[in-house]
Amino acid sequence: MYKLLPTQMYTKGQINSTFINYENYLISLLNSPIGCHYPSYFMSLTAGEKFVAIKEQSHGECDAKAGEYAIDFKLLMPSKAVEYKVLTKRTIDYSMMKHGFITVNDTPNSLNDNMKKIANDSFQTFIEELSYSSTEQLQQSGQNKKSLVYDVVKNMKTKKNVLFFFPCNFDINDPSFFIIKKIFSSLFYLRNGLDYDTYLTYLNGIPNGEFIIIKYCAGQFIIVDKIPVFLIQEFTDLYRLTNI
Repeated sequence: MYKLLPTQMYTKGQINSTFINYENYLISLLNSPIGCHYPSYFMSLTAGEKFVAIKEQSHGECDAKAGEYAIDFKLLMPSKAVEYKVLTKRTIDYSMMKHGFITVNDTPNSLNDNMKKIANDSFQTFIEELSYSSTEQLQQSGQNKKSLVYDVVKNMKTKKNVLFFFPCNFDINDPSFFIIKKIFSSLFYLRNGLDYDTYLTYLNGIPNGEFIIIKYCAGQFIIVDKIPVFLIQEFTDLYRLTNI
């Protein structure tokens, strides 16, 4: 049905001494000139002005800005699952890449089946809780710092324009839009009443698929754009390096 992207694609780290940050390809996604229409949704929104990363964020600034329009990026992932995914990932040596070699090495943690099970189970439990809980139940769970939904409930209350990123790829034949609504409807209801834009993006049918961009407004999920993955060079390069 759907599966998580490689861990390095939604965490921050280094490849060949280059700092990798998923926010970089999300900015490129917003800046894509072409989507369902020309110009793309976000380029139409900003009258063609491109988004740039906001380097200084010591006072709660957003992650990116185009003119007067600023937006924040938030992962739709439980921090516990991310933590264990990072701990159990294999190390990849890219030092000989220019000679055509990439070396993948196991570590004690990557061979630890129990730790991998915790990572996978926590993500699955997170999805189930979102899918079958009411908004009131999520609010209550979100008050417990040990809850898997604590971070995402907190992020829903962010008083900024937000693009939420669900780092999963759906099979091209799956009813992904229906599934997304099933999982996130109760959670996104927490954005009602906030005078800020709310977006959600995920992937459909990669490596030759697209980013689906959804706008959430007053209880409704509306697909506002579809951006072909091949237009986002930062994403395709990183996917090629990490999907091993």
